[in-house]
Amino acid sequence: MCIRDRYMGEMESPKYQSSTPIRLHDQMAQPASSLLPEGLSPRPSERAQQSHRPLLTENILTTDADEARALITHRSLIPDVEVGGALAANFYFSRWKLAEISSLIFSVTLFFVSIFQYEAQFEDVDSSVEIALLAMMTCFAVILVSFRIYRYNAMMTFYKSQKIYPRHATLHNTGHLWLLICEILLAIPHPNLITQGAYFTLYSPSSKVQYTVYVNEVFNLLQLLQSIFIARMVLGLSKYYDVSAQRIMRMMGKPPQFIFVFKAFLVRYPRRTLFCALFLGVIIFGFAVRICERRCPNPGPHPSVFESFYNCLWITFILI
Repeated sequence: MCIRDRYMGEMESPKYQSSTPIRLHDQMAQPASSLLPEGLSPRPSERAQQSHRPLLTENILTTDADEARALITHRSLIPDVEVGGALAANFYFSRWKLAEISSLIFSVTLFFVSIFQYEAQFEDVDSSVEIALLAMMTCFAVILVSFRIYRYNAMMTFYKSQKIYPRHATLHNTGHLWLLICEILLAIPHPNLITQGAYFTLYSPSSKVQYTVYVNEVFNLLQLLQSIFIARMVLGLSKYYDVSAQRIMRMMGKPPQFIFVFKAFLVRYPRRTLFCALFLGVIIFGFAVRICERRCPNPGPHPSVFESFYNCLWITFILI
C-alpha cells in the first residue's frame, strides 16, 4: 500500500472524525506538519520551509491585536547575522541609526548644559541651581557613554551582516576600540560636584602674574570638543551615509568615511555648508577664548574685554 492510500484510509477512520468543525483560520494557524497522521513526517524540503517560515506572515492574519504585538516582538523576527541581504542590512542599520540619534541627543544636551553651568558661575544664581546642573551633567555623561558603547556594537553587527567584517571580528581587531576609548575619555571629564571649587594656580615669569585655574572650567573647555562628535553624528544621519551610499562607496573601492559625506555636502550645497561651518566654528572657538581668558587679571582699571561674548566672537573672526 502506498503512503497516499494509507493516509486516505486513516483520515476516513473514526479516529480522525470530529463532531466539532475545524474553522478555516484555525487550519491556517496550524503548521502543515500538524495535519499529518502519527508516524509520518514532512519531507526535508517541507521541514526547511517550515523552519524558515517567518512567524509574522504565518499567524498575523489570524490573531488579535495583543497576539500580533507579541509576534512582532518575537525574537525569531530578528534576522540572523549570517542572513545578509537587504532586510538584514536595513534592520541592523536602523538599529545603528537609533543609537546614533540617541547619542546625538545626549551629546547636544550635555554640550548646552555645560555652557549654562559655566555662565551660572558669573551670574547671581542660587547655588542649588548650579548643583542641579552639575548633577544633571553627571547623569547625562553616564547615559552618553552607554549609548556610545551600544552604537559601536550596533555598527559592528551591521558590518558583519554586510560581510564587511567576518563573524569573529571584534572592536579590538578592527581598530574601532581606540575610537571608542577616545569618545569615552572626552565624555567622562565634565563639570561635576566632586571638583566643584577645586582649582590650581599657574605663574607667568614674563608678566609676573599668578593665574587661578578652576578644574570645572577646564572640563567646560573639554566639553566643547563634543562639537566634533556632534558634527560627525549629523553627517552620519544624512542620506549620503545610508545603506545604499555605503554600498556605492564600497563598489568604488572606498571605505565608508565621513569625509566623503562632507565632500558630498560641499558639492551639493557649497554655500550653505561653508556658511554653517564658519558660523558654528566662530561661536565655538569664541566661547573657548572666553573660558581661557575671562579670569585673566586685567592690569588696567577697566574690566576684561573678554567679559563680553561679542568681543570674543570678534577676536575669533578677525584672527581666522
